[in-house]
Amino acid sequence: MADSESFTNLFHKYGVNMRYLGYVLKKLKEISEEKKIVLKHIEFILEKEIFVRCLKHKFTEFLS
Repeated sequence: MADSESFTNLFHKYGVNMRYLGYVLKKLKEISEEKKIVLKHIEFILEKEIFVRCLKHKFTEFLS
């Protein structure tokens, strides 16, 4: 299953910090363009995860 929780678990399983989501997304887009592979579902999940984490940080700042 490919959802945000699965990606988080996968990153943590291999010791990759979640701050590298943007880097992973960038590389994924480069690979998909280069090899003509459609990975829009995974790209969408990563983009959503990045957005939600940014929103969470801004909301926490707002409440402080």
